[in-house]
Amino acid sequence: MEGDSPARFRERVRILVDPICPWTLRTAMWLVEVRRSLPLDIEWGLLSLEYVNRERPEANRFGKNRLAMRVLSLVSERKGMSSLEKVYLALARMVHEEGMDLESEDTLLQALLASGLEGLLLEEAKKGVHLDQELWQLYASHCASGAFGVPTLYLGSSQRPFYGPVIDRVPEGHDALALWEHVRGLVALDFFYELKRAR
Repeated sequence: MEGDSPARFRERVRILVDPICPWTLRTAMWLVEVRRSLPLDIEWGLLSLEYVNRERPEANRFGKNRLAMRVLSLVSERKGMSSLEKVYLALARMVHEEGMDLESEDTLLQALLASGLEGLLLEEAKKGVHLDQELWQLYASHCASGAFGVPTLYLGSSQRPFYGPVIDRVPEGHDALALWEHVRGLVALDFFYELKRAR
């Protein structure tokens, strides 16, 4: 269904991701599930939790995502959005479902190969220290729009970001669509600010 609807009938969502975050993986997988039933275009973007927490003591523990973010940036630039989606999902699932090490070059290589891409992108990312500065400028632009973590969504043509939804499992079928309708409805309300429950 996702390729059959004219553009004017399709919905669009942009999601900012960081493969270090397990919550973001669940939200991303939920959007992919929604796309199975609705004509939804998903745009993938990067926002590093290292950057978000750069002035806090815990920033160092997020720094192990640096090479992964370089790889994902190069995939986006050279291979496009579809490939970025494949590599991000493959990498995040390897890390959060299979317990593989995000810092490991082998993990990154496996994610590329599993997505049908060549390992040369990893070699280029390893040498591309300059990419860190370019990425931090990108992260700064996201934060300037109001983003402050991942997962962050921009729905439709809105430039106003929303953090979340944070979910503890990936809903399927009717549940996935119901969550989409609720999130979309809340975001459409200019006065809606936040909804949270106790942990």
